[in-house]
Amino acid sequence: MFVGSLITELLIATTLGIIPLLRSGYSPRQALKDILLGGGMSVVAMESAQAVVQGLVPGLMTATVYEPIFWTGVAISVVVGFAVAYPVNLVLVKRGYRHHC
Repeated sequence: MFVGSLITELLIATTLGIIPLLRSGYSPRQALKDILLGGGMSVVAMESAQAVVQGLVPGLMTATVYEPIFWTGVAISVVVGFAVAYPVNLVLVKRGYRHHC
């Protein structure tokens, strides 16, 4: 589950992120490097934190979408994923691998 969601997230981030970079004049190699370094580290941090939370919440891995524990666990894992990825993104912005809005 973790590997599949990680690969999916990386593919989506790469696809959505590379198009604007190519349009702004980046070479395909440099655009891919910037996307994978900047977005990849953030995605790995977020997905890792979410996987840990999902593994720790009792009953979450066997719950269906019709059970409250499923949505409670998802909500908790999203918040924790954001909290873990946020400092990673701050470091990437400070080092110039990402830009601030």
